[in-house]
Amino acid sequence: MLTRFNQGHLGELLKGGAISLVLKLVAALLAFVMSIAAARLLGAEVAGYYFLAVSIVSVLAMMARVGLDQVVTREVVAGLEEGNVPKIRGLYRQAFWLVALVSTIFSLCVVGLSDWLAQDVFNKPQLATVLSYMGWAVIPFALAMLHGQFFQGLKHMPLMQLSQGLGLSLLMLVAIGGSLLGAHLWSASQFGLLYLLCWLLVMLFLAGCWQRMQGWAPRQSFPLGPLLLAAMPFWGVMSLNMVLQWGGPILLGYWAESDQVAIFLAALRTAMLVTIVLMAVNSIAAPKFAAQYHRGDMQGLQQVAVWSTRLMLLLCTPAVAFLLLFPEWVMGLFGAEFTAGSQVLVILVLGQLVNVATGSVGWLLSMTGHGTDLLKSTALAALLMLALCAWLVPLYGMQGAAWAQTAALSLQMLTNTCFVKYRLGFVPMNIFAKINN
Repeated sequence: MLTRFNQGHLGELLKGGAISLVLKLVAALLAFVMSIAAARLLGAEVAGYYFLAVSIVSVLAMMARVGLDQVVTREVVAGLEEGNVPKIRGLYRQAFWLVALVSTIFSLCVVGLSDWLAQDVFNKPQLATVLSYMGWAVIPFALAMLHGQFFQGLKHMPLMQLSQGLGLSLLMLVAIGGSLLGAHLWSASQFGLLYLLCWLLVMLFLAGCWQRMQGWAPRQSFPLGPLLLAAMPFWGVMSLNMVLQWGGPILLGYWAESDQVAIFLAALRTAMLVTIVLMAVNSIAAPKFAAQYHRGDMQGLQQVAVWSTRLMLLLCTPAVAFLLLFPEWVMGLFGAEFTAGSQVLVILVLGQLVNVATGSVGWLLSMTGHGTDLLKSTALAALLMLALCAWLVPLYGMQGAAWAQTAALSLQMLTNTCFVKYRLGFVPMNIFAKINN
């Protein structure tokens, strides 16, 4: 039977996780419908150009945040614990302008080099126009996601989820639905332009919400040097995580035809539905990890970590079972051409199951100041990913990319589990552990 201490932590986790789960579920379903719409309206080959451009922009938007995601969440939680709102405002100003500068540089590079990337790197000339539009989306994409980390630290889940793709998918589906009523035909370039405009609207809305919430409260200077020093390990982790998440489709785009890229990314987005629970629970658990570690409450930290893993496994099991039993039917939702990716979907779902089963090990390391360990595990997994892609993708195409991604993700999560055991003394995936009070 749970003690009062256990019940309090579990109740807070369930309440916050339920709100986040509902929002994340809506966001994931909208993103899934958005992918289906793009695939059906454009066809596998043309959709491949759009999805490949999305992969490139996603990588650059993540790198443009220079590792500030976890640092921002941790510092906002610490500021709230100390009652130091001016510190949070100072952090916001430094982080905003730093990310704005770096993302602008990346956007200029993508747009300026769009012809070279399309023709000489990917050997897909039709990709150039799409990149020339979508390259500018790195700026609002990166800034919107940065706002999401601030809102996560404040435990404002609706605004946090808007920044994570809910706002983008909702706006794009509204625009597509309205145009279809007028019998408008879409091209990959028009999808790219719509993608840019929607991210811009989401970013402006989030920035306006932040300003209204903070008002004109005093702002404390936040030194840039220590901020960058704390962010550097996480920047390395984020960059390497981009290799793990997007290396498969990007390298597939280099070695294979665009239709394989579209099929692989459709399968990947579908497999990611398994991790809705993981991301939803993490959004509420991560600030709790930081707060409990800040207080020195190691038992509370272990309780939330283990209970969150139990909760995630319980909730994700139905989705895993459905995707493993009916992969061909699910991929057929994207169109007849996409049923060729049914085996790819099964492979990717197995990797995401390992991701969920190991628990929130990445966030545990980052929220407790062990970013260097996270960097090591991610670097090891990224090296495996690149090596396996170089070996398997030329031989087996999208199935080779799927095996590379699943193997690398599994290695990363299991290595993180070992680091959590070494640094914090417990294993989140040990869901049958008896936790003493």
